[in-house]
Amino acid sequence: MLVGTMRRAASAMGMPTPVAYKLRRGAAQGLLARGMNFAVGGAGVLDTGNFQRNISAQIDLFQAQAQRGTPSSNRGCAGVGVALVVVSGNDYSYAADKDNGTSVSPAIATVVVISSYCVLMPEALICNNNNGGGMQAAIAYIPTVVRQLREQLRRLRDEAGMRRVVVTSLHPLGCTPLFTRPLNYSGCDPLANAGAAQHNAALRSVLAALDPANRTFLLLDLNAPFAALVDAPPGGRF
Repeated sequence: MLVGTMRRAASAMGMPTPVAYKLRRGAAQGLLARGMNFAVGGAGVLDTGNFQRNISAQIDLFQAQAQRGTPSSNRGCAGVGVALVVVSGNDYSYAADKDNGTSVSPAIATVVVISSYCVLMPEALICNNNNGGGMQAAIAYIPTVVRQLREQLRRLRDEAGMRRVVVTSLHPLGCTPLFTRPLNYSGCDPLANAGAAQHNAALRSVLAALDPANRTFLLLDLNAPFAALVDAPPGGRF
């Protein structure tokens, strides 16, 4: 899952797979020029109870590494960086899990920094149980998550010097197998989808406030294409 996520992200941007952070000391300089992967399993925007580095700690590592630089990139990333930020649900999984008093396996949280373009990608995949009370707790947690995400996006621009920051919206969570399985895969969970829509609306407001001129931040919509694929008629073309 982790390696596949990294490779897809790098491939989509026309870049080779970056080097894992823990393997950086033994990597050749040519490989380091590809960038660095700060992947952490189970992490989120905030602490998720998995004792993993959240996005703030991951950005701390990124900034420290960028300041040290490498012989192939003495400039660091300030002023030339492009950051891809993907947050897909570990925080909400944690809130729902805590409310339900149950335990679920953490998803993968990924941070990838590609030094030539300075791409940062913290990704967290939803891992939740299909319980109304838990989902309500997750929805109530949205303002807290988005508020912290706003601060970390500001850091990427104002402190890390990212020239461009691409942020993904949440996909239709209620259409993922975790939520459709209890429905015998016959439909999507409307409450989970409503939560994703609320997160996306809050994220759009944050980006508009951070960057009214739309010079730095760009929202990459993952919700619409996934929803169109789910809604496509059987045997139809997408």
